[in-house]
Amino acid sequence: MVKLAFEPYNANRIDCYWNNVVAILMTRHEEFEALVPLVASQYVIPVPKREIISAAEFTDRQQNGLLLPYLTRELPDELCDRYIERTELSLGRDTDIVELVRQYVRGGYYCVVRLDRYHFPFCPESLQRSLVHPVLVFGYDDERQVVYAVEDCIPPGKMNVYELSYESLQGSYNSVAETELFGLSLRVLQERMNKDAPCGVIRNNIHRQLYGEPVETEQQILLHGLAAVEYYREHFAEAALAMSGQDVHANLRLSFPLFYQQRNLMLVGYLGGKGILSNREQEELHHGFQELCNAWGLIRTKLIQYYIKPERPSVQDYAAEMEPYLRGCLKERELLLQLLVALERAGVEAS
Repeated sequence: MVKLAFEPYNANRIDCYWNNVVAILMTRHEEFEALVPLVASQYVIPVPKREIISAAEFTDRQQNGLLLPYLTRELPDELCDRYIERTELSLGRDTDIVELVRQYVRGGYYCVVRLDRYHFPFCPESLQRSLVHPVLVFGYDDERQVVYAVEDCIPPGKMNVYELSYESLQGSYNSVAETELFGLSLRVLQERMNKDAPCGVIRNNIHRQLYGEPVETEQQILLHGLAAVEYYREHFAEAALAMSGQDVHANLRLSFPLFYQQRNLMLVGYLGGKGILSNREQEELHHGFQELCNAWGLIRTKLIQYYIKPERPSVQDYAAEMEPYLRGCLKERELLLQLLVALERAGVEAS
């Protein structure tokens, strides 16, 4: 048996890939949890072009939660590349994925491979439907013919370690379309995190959220940053109140703004610990981001309650009830601007 060090990270939900990257680094030292609030996050909301798509397609998007805002989440390359070496695996239709991951794990590399959860006996999709997903493999046991894999099957969004048979691993790989085949090997480069705060990275992250530019495609316009939250507030009934509420992933999508605000609270603590925020600033910002956490949490809770009501109240009445919480979410702009002022001051003092 060969098993690399690994303990799932679930204190905050980024996504399955980045949670696993943080978890790998935290096997070296717990201080790497400070990377979590340094993840670049940006609101995005799709605005369909009603003159292009059919009424039936628009309704389908509404019911499946595809008009809700979501958050992009990624650790900037500038940071990630300091600590983790990422190398794309050479994969093909005839690849023996079991032998490949055994080879890399034996050499001290973690592997991330796109696999089809249809073949995972521990996932809700097992023998029911296809779902291609990046899966971390960090060990194997030839005697028992299993690999040790990490997935967020039950409950959705929580990373857990599972044993996956060699047969299921190969079957899940073979089920992925050739155009979707992808994998990475991961190797830790530094055992400890740099002591200096990456102020430039944090400033860039905040700028993306404050000043995101729209992106137009053939069928929709994607609004980025706080402009997406403003649109969501103005079109809340259309975007949220027609959803069926039965899709687990749509419900998870409602939680991402809450997880993001939790990361902002972690960021305030991190910058306070580095002396970039004064005690007063830290207290004010902590209070402000906690209120944002509460607002997004109430929006999620009240929407789920709305979806499960046997007799739903009128859309107009419920949208009016939600308005104070949505308006409160727009306070994020002044909090991010306050963070920028402190970061700019830290840059001046450092120079």
